[in-house]
Amino acid sequence: MDEFQQKKLEKELSELKKLIDLHFVQRRKDEEELKGLEDRIEKRKEYRAAQLAERARREQEKEARLQAEKERKEAEAQRRADEEAARKKELLQALNAAAHGNQRQDRRKGRGTEREKKKKVLAERRKQLNIDHLDVEKLKAKAKELFDHLNVLENSRITLEKETGEQKYELALCRYRVNTLNDANTKATSKARTRVGKLR
Repeated sequence: MDEFQQKKLEKELSELKKLIDLHFVQRRKDEEELKGLEDRIEKRKEYRAAQLAERARREQEKEARLQAEKERKEAEAQRRADEEAARKKELLQALNAAAHGNQRQDRRKGRGTEREKKKKVLAERRKQLNIDHLDVEKLKAKAKELFDHLNVLENSRITLEKETGEQKYELALCRYRVNTLNDANTKATSKARTRVGKLR
């Protein structure tokens, strides 16, 4: 009985040893896998940090480019505005000088000529086309507006030319009729005089 129990105990002890050895082998494998996983996580963190740093650097470069472009556009707009203001000032000075000169000539001559009146009316009608500050959509709208206005003016010109041509035709026709009547009256009068003269 004792020998049987001893063999049983030895057998259980050997099985327990095998289980303990298997447990430690599995634990070593798990630790190695965990270490590999931690290494991969660490490498992934480093890679992600490098990506974020690169993205931040690119964003900073983009912001710097946008800021430089904005400053360049603002400087260009300021330069154009200064040039426009200088040009308007020169035009105003020229107009004032011309107005003073015209006033002197009007004092001398009394009233200006028809050509000067026409120039003055055209100067008042003509407006400066300020399109430097407009974007693409507003430029398209402005171009369409100017095109429509040009079409209206062109249609008015064609209508007036047609009416003028018709009036010239009617005037020529009336002159022809008057001349024909005058010729007929002159011939009739001369024939009557001739007849009257012969009758006498």
